[in-house]
Amino acid sequence: MTADVEKKVAAIGDLARKHYESRSYMCAESVLLALNSELGGGLKDIHAVALSAPFSEGMGGSGCTCGALSGAILAVGLFTGNGEAFRHRRRSRKFANQFHEKFTERFGSACCRVLCRKVRHDTKLHFDHCAGLTAETACLAARLILELRPELVAASPTEGVAASRPSIAAIVRRWLPWR
Repeated sequence: MTADVEKKVAAIGDLARKHYESRSYMCAESVLLALNSELGGGLKDIHAVALSAPFSEGMGGSGCTCGALSGAILAVGLFTGNGEAFRHRRRSRKFANQFHEKFTERFGSACCRVLCRKVRHDTKLHFDHCAGLTAETACLAARLILELRPELVAASPTEGVAASRPSIAAIVRRWLPWR
């Protein structure tokens, strides 16, 4: 990979981590927001969050498929469809499968419960673990997408959400007893 690609990948990972650490966005949202923003996916932030929100915390808190993985798969579909989704469905499924394999090879599982088993007893450790997983997953997805669509390296980041400023909802969630 070229230095430009690695620089773009690092920026995407950093942005995904910042989104997650802001406590305004969950794992799936953070990954899709970062990839969409940095690679010029064309989704408004409100739509990216609406699409990815149900996938966070292992599909709505069920602990099944990792939300970061789900957000990345949404982005893979966004960028491999090339604006012609009906003609490229098979291609998108192929790359989603490849990404799933890379993810499970890297992390050992695609299951949120399994990935968080060793840290779920400690809220801070769990949060830090998921922030790192979110950033790394965004980087893995960025590498795959940029391998398929190298022209996106030159994409200018769009004006996105302010990752450093948590929403009122995020502030309230910090103090809820079940969080």
